[in-house]
Amino acid sequence: MVFANKFTPEALKVLAFGSISGSYAAIGTPTANAWDECIINNTTDQDITVSFDGTNDHVRLGANQIVKLSEGSLSMIRINGKLEAGTQFYAKQSTATAPTKNAIIVMGFYFK
Repeated sequence: MVFANKFTPEALKVLAFGSISGSYAAIGTPTANAWDECIINNTTDQDITVSFDGTNDHVRLGANQIVKLSEGSLSMIRINGKLEAGTQFYAKQSTATAPTKNAIIVMGFYFK
């Protein structure tokens, strides 16, 4: 049996701990494709806040926490059930203490 759609990963979006401060910084580059699924992994040792517009707080992740977003998870950033192509992710520290190791990583997958 041949399936018409192939579940395809997009290149990782990464922001190293040394670039995370109290102001939003871009996590990698904007999405090249419309994503069907998104996983945000905070591998740092501090709480991190993620934004989809660089201004408003949207997702807060504790140290070493992962969140998976799929259809219906965040309807405000989705068009036709997908994360819109060109979406830029941003991150900042959630507390007064900056992270001292690792990174925030965004992984995305789409049907091709």
